[in-house]
Amino acid sequence: MKGIVTKTTGKWYNVEVNNIIYNCILKGKFKIENKLTNPITSGDYVDIKINEGNNATIEYIYKRNNYIIRKSNRNNKGHIIASNIDQVLILCSLKEPYTKISFIDRCLISTKYYDIEPIIVFNKIDILDYDEEKNLNIIVKKYLDIGFKILIISAKKKIYTKNFARLIGYLRSKLAERVGFEPTKGY
Repeated sequence: MKGIVTKTTGKWYNVEVNNIIYNCILKGKFKIENKLTNPITSGDYVDIKINEGNNATIEYIYKRNNYIIRKSNRNNKGHIIASNIDQVLILCSLKEPYTKISFIDRCLISTKYYDIEPIIVFNKIDILDYDEEKNLNIIVKKYLDIGFKILIISAKKKIYTKNFARLIGYLRSKLAERVGFEPTKGY
């Protein structure tokens, strides 16, 4: 049965098939063939064989459409963070904590390289003073000028509610593209 990996913990993988979660273990041969620290990650499509109870064995790993990988500084191995990604939200703030612009840029480079749509979301607008807001506007303009989607919100104060609606709209439209229908309010 074909399913999608929703969680990985050590040698165990949660795989969702028709809204049922199976606790799966990977056949050993995949670990030997793979030069990554993790042969499977969240977002991977796999075939599983059901054993006793809700346990199963992962029998086959489908080719990934894309993935984001983090390389180790200690060895030449890579660690896949997620796969088959449609969209990435880069959630950041200018304060408490400060998100470095270089971090945002690295995220954008990764998403563009792997053909993933990024959306930059600046949160905590409510705690910025006048000068910090001016600085944020300069940063936002630069990213908008090169074509990135940006939203400014305050999750705590619930201001900029139009941007929350836009964010939900972006997420729903991407989900609708993937599954072929417009999701209900439950999503």
